[in-house]
Order: sequence, then structure tokens, then C-alpha cells
Amino acid sequence: MTGTIDTLIIDDDHQSRAALYRLAENYPQLNVVGEARTNKDGYRLIRERNPELIFLNIDAPQIDGFNLIENFESPAFRIICYANITDLAIQAIRYNFLDFLLKPLDEREMNACISRAIDKIKRDQVGLPSEYFKKIEVYSKGKVYYLRLSEVCFIQADGSYCQIAIDNGERFVVSRNLKSLESSIDPMLFFRTHNSFLVNLKKVRTIDYREKTCTMDDGQELRVSTRKFDMLRQRLELVWFLSR
Repeated sequence: MTGTIDTLIIDDDHQSRAALYRLAENYPQLNVVGEARTNKDGYRLIRERNPELIFLNIDAPQIDGFNLIENFESPAFRIICYANITDLAIQAIRYNFLDFLLKPLDEREMNACISRAIDKIKRDQVGLPSEYFKKIEVYSKGKVYYLRLSEVCFIQADGSYCQIAIDNGERFVVSRNLKSLESSIDPMLFFRTHNSFLVNLKKVRTIDYREKTCTMDDGQELRVSTRKFDMLRQRLELVWFLSR
């Protein structure tokens, strides 16, 4: 095992491969060891290069991603896959893929996926628990707090400040605006429902079509912008699929 993560890109679209390669170059932890545009080339390169991480376009015309992976019994590599339709997320779960994204790929979401993949692989290497890597540092009332993202229920804008609400009912007032906090939090797990709220998708209990609100696990009812309501539902469905 080297200090870097050997990475393979399997996609029949040249532009997509080039974009992923450019993204990967931003991460010194990743070492791209090859690119493939067909199942045959992908199979050969996986055998030859033994990658630890694969970017896979699972529904490309020249690539049947699920069929490709079935050729490997108990594969050691991790997979970030992407496709045009949400339904394939269910199959991705069955194949234990690390992450699933919808096309067209969003650069911010892909960067978040890459960061998660690096954390996961590094955790596996050193045996650290996942909570170790999933914390946010906040300054409040002269103290520095390290909050687990899993305990954050939602974040509420309060002028140039924010209130971070956690599961036990505590709230931390921090001198950062919502946009600043949003940029440092995983966009696959947190969603901006309104100008004033950033919610943990795993903490959403109900959504109300009539009132355009969502209720969180702590009982708080938060506003949802009309233009973001359908997107919120789609993101909740995807999180539910990936969390099963």
C-alpha cells in the first residue's frame, strides 16, 4: 500500500474523463493510473493496475458497469458511480458502491464524493472510526467546539451569524454566515431548503406539501422555498436509497 490511492476512470465520454482527471489532480492523495472507455479496457486495467478507487459511468453506451463489476469476486476497490437516472441508485446499493451521483455531474458534489472516498479509504487503512473524520470546528462564546456532523440537526441564519442546532437541543451561535458554513459541509448530506436554513437530510422526519415546510427529528418545523421543494424531495429519496 503506497501513500497515494491508485485511481481508475472508466467512462466512454472523453470530456467526462478529462473533467474527472482534472478534479483528481487537485487531490495529492489520488494517483490516476489509467483511463478506460469500454468494458473490455476497464476489465483489463483493473486486473493490471489493481486500483483502490474507480470512477465509473454505469449507464454509458459502451459500458455496462454492473456487468463489469460482476467479473470481480469480493473486489477490494471502492467505486464512485454516476448515471442519468435515480433508479440505478438501488442497484448501486446492492453492489455496495461507495457513492452514486446523477448526471450531469456537479463539480461541488463530485469534490465532496472524492473527499468522502479518500476519508473512507484512509480510515480503512488505519482503522479509525468514521466519526473521527466527520466533525466541524466552530467557535462560540470564547470556546472551540468540534461537533460531529451526524449530531447537527440544522443550521439557521441569524444575520451575519448562524445558530447550529444539535440533537440534544443545544444551539451554538457562531460568527459565520450560512453561505460560509454551507461551503464547508458535505452537500450530499446537507441541503439549503431556504435562505435561512441548511438541514441535515438524515434528520428530516416529514415534509408538508401544503405548508411548504419540513419537520426535523427534534420537532422543529422549518420553511422550504417553493422552488426548492421538489429538489428537497429528490435529495431525500436519494439519501434514503443510499442509507438502506
